Amino acid sequence: MAIRFNHLCFTFAIICIVFVMVAGFQDLPDSKQSKCFLSYQCPKNDEACKNSCLAHGFPKGGNCKPNSASCCCNGD
Repeated sequence: MAIRFNHLCFTFAIICIVFVMVAGFQDLPDSKQSKCFLSYQCPKNDEACKNSCLAHGFPKGGNCKPNSASCCCNGD
């Protein structure tokens, strides 16, 4: 019995792969300037944002933008 792989299944598979790849591009680049990135923890969890910035090499940490899902790390 042959497996039928139609266009709908192919499209769904591509969408799933793209979704996973885009979610992986959330990391910060290696830069010491002030950087903002999307974070599901913001705007309610400044401590998690600060810890994420410290882990990415920003010694001053960071904080969430008010009323936004953005975490901004403080530069040197």
